[in-house]
Amino acid sequence: MENVDLARLVEEQGGPMYRRLEIYEDAERFADAVWEMVFTWNSFARETMGKQLVRSAASIPNNLSEGSGRGSTPEMLRFSRIARGSLCETQNGVQPAGKRNLINPDHAAKLHASAERLLKRTNAFISHLKSRT
Repeated sequence: MENVDLARLVEEQGGPMYRRLEIYEDAERFADAVWEMVFTWNSFARETMGKQLVRSAASIPNNLSEGSGRGSTPEMLRFSRIARGSLCETQNGVQPAGKRNLINPDHAAKLHASAERLLKRTNAFISHLKSRT
C-alpha cells in the first residue's frame, strides 16, 4: 500500500470541506464574538453563565465540522441540526446577559442580529441537505 500524506492531500484539494462552507465561517465568527463578550465579564458571571454560553457557541462550528468529517449527507444533516440547537441555546443565553447588564444593549442587538442571520443560513443549509437525502 502506498504511503499517502493525507494532510497534504486534503490541503491540495482546498482544505477540509467544512472550511469551505460559508455557514462554517459565519459560525466561527459568531463563536468568536461570544468568546470576546464573555471574556470581559467579572469572574462570577463568567463562571456561572459565561462558560456555558462559550461552550454552546463553540459547539456550532464544531458540529458543522464533525458532520462534514463523517462523509455522508445524512450525517451532515444530523450534525447541522445539532449545530442549530446549539445556536438556539446560545441565543437564549445572550438575552439574560443583556437583562443583567453584562453587555450593553447595542452589543446585545448586534449579537442577536448575527444569530438570526446564522439561524436563517443554518435552516437553509438544512433544507438543502434534506433535499439531497
